[in-house]
Amino acid sequence: MKFSYNWLKDFVDIEIDAAALAQKLTMAGHEVGSVEPLDGDFILEAEITSNRADCFCMSGMARETAAVLGRRFKIPPGFLKGMPKTGKASAGFSVSLESAGDCPLYTATLIKGVKIGPSPEWLRRRLESIGCRSVNNLVDITNYALFEWGAPLHAFDLDKLSGGGVNVRRARQGETLVTIDGKKNILTPEILVIADADLPAAAAGIMGGAASEVSGGTVNVLLEGAIFNPVLVRKGRQLMAAQTEASYRFERGVDPERVRISVERALMLILSLCGGSAENCVQKGAKIPRRKRIRFSLSGAETLLNIKLPQKSASGILSSLGFTVGRSSSDILDVEVPLYRKDVQQQADLEEEIARIYGYDRIAPVQPSVVSELSGLTAWQCVLGMKNLLAGQGFNETVTYSLVDRKALEFPSEKPGEPIEVLNPLSREQEVLRTSVMPGLLRCLAYNLNQKQEELRLFEIADIYYRNQSAAGNEERVLALAVCGTRRYFNGGSFCEETLGPLHIKGALEMLFAWAGLKDFSFRQHSVGMNISVYAGKERLGEIIILDKKQAADFDIKNRVAVLAEIRLEPVLRARFSLHKQFHKLPQYPAITRDISLLLREEIPLREIFTVAGQAGGGLLKELKLSDIYKGEQISSGYKGLTVSCVYRSDERTLTEEEISPVHAGIVNALSDRPGVSLR
Repeated sequence: MKFSYNWLKDFVDIEIDAAALAQKLTMAGHEVGSVEPLDGDFILEAEITSNRADCFCMSGMARETAAVLGRRFKIPPGFLKGMPKTGKASAGFSVSLESAGDCPLYTATLIKGVKIGPSPEWLRRRLESIGCRSVNNLVDITNYALFEWGAPLHAFDLDKLSGGGVNVRRARQGETLVTIDGKKNILTPEILVIADADLPAAAAGIMGGAASEVSGGTVNVLLEGAIFNPVLVRKGRQLMAAQTEASYRFERGVDPERVRISVERALMLILSLCGGSAENCVQKGAKIPRRKRIRFSLSGAETLLNIKLPQKSASGILSSLGFTVGRSSSDILDVEVPLYRKDVQQQADLEEEIARIYGYDRIAPVQPSVVSELSGLTAWQCVLGMKNLLAGQGFNETVTYSLVDRKALEFPSEKPGEPIEVLNPLSREQEVLRTSVMPGLLRCLAYNLNQKQEELRLFEIADIYYRNQSAAGNEERVLALAVCGTRRYFNGGSFCEETLGPLHIKGALEMLFAWAGLKDFSFRQHSVGMNISVYAGKERLGEIIILDKKQAADFDIKNRVAVLAEIRLEPVLRARFSLHKQFHKLPQYPAITRDISLLLREEIPLREIFTVAGQAGGGLLKELKLSDIYKGEQISSGYKGLTVSCVYRSDERTLTEEEISPVHAGIVNALSDRPGVSLR
């Protein structure tokens, strides 16, 4: 919003230049983006937050200026003209409210015998300096009062209103209103209107109607000051596609005190610039609410802000902002909050007011005290750890919809139960709750492949939902992984390509299980098909699914093999919670590595080889690693070649060849004695 430096000086004695004032206001929470000179004035453009509706006007910003400068906010003598005697009706004129919730307050001041003409130069220049176009003296005065005090006003040509009164009501379906911008609006009951006996005369809080607007022939005026429901104003403004200065303020809240002052200021200017006389004021609505009172603890503020806060200083800052301050005790102030400060509700709000006027830059930084306490892991911390682990392996997290179409669940995987239907689905694509996360990951794969992404590793940790045989609903957290495409890397001499497949998912799961401390896990290939079940002991965790090109094409993945996995997280979290880590000394003595090349049947898993070798190796065998896997012309059909590396080390000494050879020979013999395994 734009503010005039000279206009602010009507309320505050400012002895610093506009640039210095802009800096002080910025430090107090009202960021001033620019200061521009204009015809002997300076225009400050400030960013006002939506909770500070009181600062969308000159007087509000002047009060802030007085506080940051330590000056007194003043209203010059003769600025206001008291409203005429308030009555229920005047010469047959009446005001009716259909709902006090829609319009908590409505005042109609009748002014007769006005003379419409051009505005004086000082008024026109002030409005134009902040971007408001001059219309005529009376309309300009209502705009002037709005920008000065923040409460929108509207002037009707009284003689153009039929029926001797106005009614604040909801619009009837299909009613029309031509607003002062010439636009014809078709109204709905969601729009609040000011109507005469026949038709709507204005959209309440948004814009007046052309049929009742003030013109050169206007003699008698109805000056409206009101409070309208912010939600209704916002809905009406959106339906009419009309953003106005009035709606902007009504949406953020207007209080009865500012309505009264705006009307009194406009009355003074109308009577002095337009002539005429104020006949009567008709007021309807609720009584002015009581001001909120807060017991403010000085010691509490000192502790929070880390400053010494004398009672006089705190009282002075709050008083300069418009709060009424009384003393309850040496440590407690009784603070009465003005109605225009709806953002102040508690002690912390007053502490913030003191801090920003005192100056954040004057508050000495202090290292906060932290009390270290041992606490167990939470499920959220474990899940976060899983996400970090998977991200470190090159996977990207996805978030997919819980609601899916039933066809998407026709997927070649084991189902935990029957899907739960949505009673009133918004669309066919959201008719059931998902029983698996994998269909959502497949959509993500297809979308990213269409965007020319070649290497895709995705994961999602989310809930699935299903009914069991007893028809009870179940919710379970799972981890889903998906890989597709090729990985391109530089091996030192040239670029190489690697197709992403089941081993990449298996490796990610193995690392996850090791992190969680999950023991005795295994991967078992199905007797039919290529899918792989994942177990922890005898408990089935989930499965790895390999979609060939034909199956993947059903999910818009063309000419690619996609591999997915989904495992239950409850056993993994359970293992992580029970994991007790121990520190082991770093090895002091070197390791010695020996390789064993084996030929074994295709169906024998690597874990079986590692188990046999580990049992035969004893305490000197510290690690087993798969160095190579080979299938080719030299390997018979139904067999595979493996090279296993055995790492030996002692914690007490450097091992010799004489110590390693018998242990290694024992491992070789144990492996070669297994059916389907031979040395290569």
